[in-house]
Amino acid sequence: MTRHGLHVQHLQGKGNWITLRSSNRRIARWIAGYKRPNTPLVIPEAVWRSSVEVRAAFVAGLMDGDGCFTDRPVTVVSTVYEEFGRAAVKLLATLGIIAEIRCRRPATPKGWKAQWIVTIKDSLALKRAEQLIGSNACKTWIGRIGKQAGYTVPGWMVKRDLSWERWASVWTGSRDASMNSATLTQIVNATHYVPVAIRQVRPCGADRTYDIEVRDGSVFVAEGYLVYTQP
Repeated sequence: MTRHGLHVQHLQGKGNWITLRSSNRRIARWIAGYKRPNTPLVIPEAVWRSSVEVRAAFVAGLMDGDGCFTDRPVTVVSTVYEEFGRAAVKLLATLGIIAEIRCRRPATPKGWKAQWIVTIKDSLALKRAEQLIGSNACKTWIGRIGKQAGYTVPGWMVKRDLSWERWASVWTGSRDASMNSATLTQIVNATHYVPVAIRQVRPCGADRTYDIEVRDGSVFVAEGYLVYTQP
């Protein structure tokens, strides 16, 4: 706040927290429009239209307030507002950081709302998050070593599109052994293959279709999705 010309009064709390006070009316109006009691959170339009640095700083603020730097995978934000969590996933995507949202705790009969968490999904995304978000966070970013932030890919899916020589040189395990996403991205020299769950399969009528072939494999990327051409 000081960097943006706002005078801030720093008060130490009785516990593990601090209070920041500012008499600036513009920032007070902005915060009042962003957060109201018992009202779902939304990401301000100004943040969506801002620079990478500002968007990264906004995410860093979420992590400082409602995230956890020591979780595995790293938790960006924990919230009872599902749509806000999904918007946070989209905002992270604009920074080139792959994340996912899942329900950590369902709603209870006693009135507790469901708790949703947004986590960074993939070791490459974690490295980028450390560079962009970690530099803006107040808390200390804990670096990760290894592949604990990744996801598992069935080995046969990769082997199908590789020659035997190429497969043996990059993956010495059994032919059907699964591999971590970090290994996959190294093999194909690409970034961020993230599986998505199929929510529904339904008939959508009859239409003209085409049987296509892709050189050097049976998969291709269309509108951001990795498409498999075989039934």
